[in-house]
Amino acid sequence: RMTTVKTFEDVRDHINASDTLYRYCSTVDQKDFVGLRTVFDDDARMRYTAAGTWSEWVEGADAIVAWVDKMTADRGFQHHLVSVYHVDVEGDQASALAYLTSHQVAADDPNQVLQMSSRYRNRLRRDGDGWVITEIQLEIGWIEVRTFDQSLALG
Repeated sequence: RMTTVKTFEDVRDHINASDTLYRYCSTVDQKDFVGLRTVFDDDARMRYTAAGTWSEWVEGADAIVAWVDKMTADRGFQHHLVSVYHVDVEGDQASALAYLTSHQVAADDPNQVLQMSSRYRNRLRRDGDGWVITEIQLEIGWIEVRTFDQSLALG
């Protein structure tokens, strides 16, 4: 069922839930693991799929942050560009669909970038005036590794 934004509260909820998802991406990119922890409910869980195969759930906010730290340890630069397409609020719970384009440069090879196109299916809960993530499912659609001699960009 398609819903339309009707009230100030609807707009506020959409913006605040979206801000939580944007903050998730920006803290991952900056390797701000203290900030990353703040976007999660203590009992949050996460999993991902590539080529139709789902990973095991990573259970608990601290475990998710540790997993992200491990998976990004060798990245010298990251850019997660996320677009929030839908936020559907029911009381103090919300679901959100966001699309992701990610660029990740290896620290030991600045001439190589991993580009990924994915979807996030998120669940959130109201936490005061804001929202925290209770569940993330990342559906990886496409990954490509590209190379470019970065010194050429400097002229």
